[in-house]
Amino acid sequence: MACCMTSRNGFAVTAYCMNLNRYINLVVDSNCGNIPVGCVPVIVLDVSEGAYYRDYVGDKKTYIASMMKEFNWKVIEDRVKKCEKIARAMQ
Repeated sequence: MACCMTSRNGFAVTAYCMNLNRYINLVVDSNCGNIPVGCVPVIVLDVSEGAYYRDYVGDKKTYIASMMKEFNWKVIEDRVKKCEKIARAMQ
């Protein structure tokens, strides 16, 4: 949630970093730049103002909490399993 709150106009991402061999939380503050190399996204949440302002009138924290309830955690679990397979293959 902290990454989501600090993002100015982009995405909050939980990704598996191949270089560090661990999960990291990061902010991508634009649509096309600052994408980290060697990271596999597991969870991505659009926290640009256009994503939430109409329905939440600037209440970013409520938007984040609502969207976290909407995540398909089975899909996220499958992504984690794939990341673990990739990590084992790289060792």
